[in-house]
Amino acid sequence: MVPLLSVLTLAVTIITQTLQQRDQERSRQDTIWRGTIEEFKSATQRNVAFGGLLAQVKLKPFFKSTEYGEQANQLARLVLPRVTDRDAFRDLFDSVEWHDLNEMAAVNRTMNTVYDELNARSAKLTAAESNPEPDQASMALSLYRTRRLLYQLLALVH
Repeated sequence: MVPLLSVLTLAVTIITQTLQQRDQERSRQDTIWRGTIEEFKSATQRNVAFGGLLAQVKLKPFFKSTEYGEQANQLARLVLPRVTDRDAFRDLFDSVEWHDLNEMAAVNRTMNTVYDELNARSAKLTAAESNPEPDQASMALSLYRTRRLLYQLLALVH
């Protein structure tokens, strides 16, 4: 009787510890996800372009998550048009789970809007300054044009 009681106590202890570890991991993942959302929210409110590393490091771990996978994919589709690094863009683009062409078209429309904003900013700066040195807006616009062409090529390949 005593050995049976010992085995049952051990089984209950193991099950309890496993459940506690699972809850701790879920809580840790919840905390990291909330932090990720806040970082993107504050960067978006400041209308900041993303270098790409932030998006990759923060979102990719959640793509396979059963709880946050779809939300991470949606956030990545919102962030993609503002990723300025070509390699980071391609990596994130390839990592996102695309359900249909409408999602890609929505990203493309957003990229066009961002392109128009950068183009308008560049025109204003060019008109205001006679400096022959390329300014940040022109460089960003050039990079964005290159990335946009890459995106269009990727869309054709997929």
